[in-house]
Order: sequence, then C-alpha cells, then structure tokens
Amino acid sequence: MPKKPKHQYFHDALHAAQATIGSISKDARNDFQHYDYVSAETMITECRSVLLDNGIVMSAGDVECIPFASGDHGDAVLVRQTTVFSFKGEHPEIERPITVMKVTRDWPAVPQKGRPLDKAVASALTAGLSYTLRDFLLIPRIDDGRSEMDHSSRQPKPHHRPVARTTQETRVSPGEVAALVSDGSPSCPACGSRVWDNRETATGSQPLWSCSNKEKCPGGKGNFAWGSWDPDQFGTVPKKPPAAEVRDERGDASSPDNDIPF
Repeated sequence: MPKKPKHQYFHDALHAAQATIGSISKDARNDFQHYDYVSAETMITECRSVLLDNGIVMSAGDVECIPFASGDHGDAVLVRQTTVFSFKGEHPEIERPITVMKVTRDWPAVPQKGRPLDKAVASALTAGLSYTLRDFLLIPRIDDGRSEMDHSSRQPKPHHRPVARTTQETRVSPGEVAALVSDGSPSCPACGSRVWDNRETATGSQPLWSCSNKEKCPGGKGNFAWGSWDPDQFGTVPKKPPAAEVRDERGDASSPDNDIPF
C-alpha cells in the first residue's frame, strides 16, 4: 500500500524538509586547485531522500541556452534551467490538488580550450541543479575558508554584463570573455583565481598582472603566485582601479559566495 503523505500542505512539507536536511559533508577533493567539495552525486542523493520522505517530488523542466558572447573557442551561452517541485497532501475531508513550484536559475557556460560548448553546458546544468537544491532546502555551508561544491573545472560567476547582439558578428578575445563573466577581472591561467590589474600602479619589478591567490597559486616561480609583465596578456581588457581598491573574491579572505560552489 502506498505510503500516506505526512503533511497536508506544501508549506508544512517544505518546512519539515528544511528542518531535517542539516549540512552535507564534503566527500571529494580537487587536487589541482586544492580544495574539498560536495560532489553533485552526494548533493542529489541527500536532497532526494529528504524531499521524497516529505512527499515533495522534483522533476526537470525546460532548459534554454541564450547566447551572450563570442570567443575564440566558441560562443558562450547563458543556461536557463527550470526545476519543478510538486506536492500533493492528504486531507480527511477534501481531495487536495497537486501544488507545483517552479524554480529557474541562470548559469553561464563558457567554452575553453579542451572543453567544448556541450561539456560547458553539462557542467553548468550540474552546478545549477546543485545550487537550486541547496537554496530550496536552505542547506548550510561547512565553512573552512574555501569553496566546496562539485566543479571539476571552474565555472564563471553567474553575474555578468550582457553583450548586445547586432547584425554583424562581434569577435572578442578570451580575456574579454573572462572579463564579462567575472565582473571585469580575468582569471589566472594557472589556478583560475581572480587576477589583479596592476597596469596603472606597477613600478620596477612588479608584474602588470598578478594572481590574487598569493598563497596557493602554483603558477609562479619559487614561492610566488603567477604574474605577467605583458600589458596585452588578456587582450583589450579595460584598465581597472588599483588592486587595493578591489575586493578579492577568491582568496582566503574572500566572500564565500563566489563562482565555485558552496
């Protein structure tokens, strides 16, 4: 005999699910970028169990890929993913209809060398689903100063500056694509962290570009992080304010809500 729902209303079922889930322990390790994270498989398994136990069913909805920039490795797209949560409670006197809630999330997919668009889109879908589950169930982070959800390769931040489409195709450099998806700051070619633009302030032997992840970037010589003295290292990226005026979003003192998971 089918198991009867525990709750009469969607609100009660969601409340119970959020109260039950707790935190989820990290179960995987990114050896290249040196951080632990919660794998997508674990996130889905843990959340599915709590949702179904409280009568909430999750299903995949529509997926739309919206072009927003062109680059040397292919067009970057914004992946718009809809997830559907449905619930049917039980009432002793009336037949309750099914309650449906739709959650839509956007996540950028940027092709890179060795990662074509289809792989970038698949990674964006996985990251988007993990974040949707985390936000829907209000899963707390286990904070150790590093980011921690499933990203075998770094994903750009979902906050970006849209690029207007015209009748004439516009080509941009990889550096410009990086600027679009990281609030204007290119990514370090060695570890993927944010890069400081020192072109306005560099003197003497100071590099014109330097990785913000000073302690853990493996790209420099000796004990130094990656740096470059080439003013055109990232193409025609507009000049930025001095490094002291810009907040690092990926270093140890950074905000935890960056482009890599939770």
